[in-house]
Amino acid sequence: MSKNELNVEDLVFNEDRSESDYLELPLSRQTFLLVGGAVILVGFLALARTGFLNIFKGDFYSNRADTNVNKEIALPAPRGAITDRFGNPLVENKSAFTAFLNVAEFLKDRSRLDGLLEEVGGILGLDKKFLLDAVSRADVERASFIPIARNITASQAIQIKDLNLPYLQISDDYARSYIDGPVFSHVLGYAGAADYTGGLIGKSGLEASYDELLRGQDGRLIVYRDATGKPLDTKVAQPPAAGQKLVSTIDAD
Repeated sequence: MSKNELNVEDLVFNEDRSESDYLELPLSRQTFLLVGGAVILVGFLALARTGFLNIFKGDFYSNRADTNVNKEIALPAPRGAITDRFGNPLVENKSAFTAFLNVAEFLKDRSRLDGLLEEVGGILGLDKKFLLDAVSRADVERASFIPIARNITASQAIQIKDLNLPYLQISDDYARSYIDGPVFSHVLGYAGAADYTGGLIGKSGLEASYDELLRGQDGRLIVYRDATGKPLDTKVAQPPAAGQKLVSTIDAD
């Protein structure tokens, strides 16, 4: 037989022999238990994490989703008046304007951030550092708009509106008016902005001592938008509640 000739029987025999060199062993019961246990553990952890997020973080993520889709604007509540013992007003409210900023939308325009801060600050009489501080401390999970300037003039309000920026909003507000300010200032005190939340709180005098009585509850206006940000509808989610009147023992006469 020539060395180049192929013997079919030898080929089949060699193939059977090579296959017999491998020994197949079935998986043990312990292996199945380990794999099954791992699957159950992963499923349990996933369910536990989902339950944790729904129970303890549900409001957080719900507010974040609403903030991303809808705009929430605070409706300032009128602060309660202060009168003398005969009902003559010592402190009352006057109509004013407040500038609100949508922080999340504002930060998206980072390429123009410095220029916008200088332009807005120039109109409102605020320095750039103050505006940056207000933006950095804003709680966008609670409200998408924050007040950056209260009691601005009508001219300032018009200039802000002329900028035609979607993240700047001018809203009607209230400012405190002290009828005989210099005379009773040491007793009445004054009210100022509550940090960066925008509400007015008493800082000294009767304004501070009876702050809970005088302070109202701000309302909430929600602007519903579609996925592109186009406004669809508005709804007053919570109307503002005015503060109570305080009758002092002062005799203004």
